[in-house]
Amino acid sequence: MEQQDAAKKYINILSPVEGEIVPLDSISDPAFSTGIMGLGAAIVPSADKVFSPVSGVVDTVFETLHAIGLKSDDGLDILIHVGQNTVELKGKCFKCYVKEGQRIEAGDPLLKFNLKKIKKLGYDITTPITITNSDEYSEILPVVSGRSVIGEPLIKIKK
Repeated sequence: MEQQDAAKKYINILSPVEGEIVPLDSISDPAFSTGIMGLGAAIVPSADKVFSPVSGVVDTVFETLHAIGLKSDDGLDILIHVGQNTVELKGKCFKCYVKEGQRIEAGDPLLKFNLKKIKKLGYDITTPITITNSDEYSEILPVVSGRSVIGEPLIKIKK
């Protein structure tokens, strides 16, 4: 009985993108690799769609469509940032399916991006998924290697 109760204290963030999971501290952007933007994981995408990793509300859709902020029903602030320096594309190569304030469920489509074109333009496509309010949680345990499958746990968080 105690094990079940302990397990319930964890919140799972599901994988929003298919690809190869890499440690957040291994990516090139120091804002993410040093944890300034929060703790989490990163994925080198092999597919071109981003799905919601939680149920909650769309908090922010960046004007350049390269990133999206979510507020989960559990109070997590989540940032999904497609690629490194992709803000420079000014929305080119991206399509957004949601708007700020919209209710979302885990697994709902959020963004689509042109993976091949972004890579061809020379951008690193590694996509960080961070908990921007990490300091409010006692444990953030990301999966740091392996294959990312949409809807499977990527980050485990304890209040």
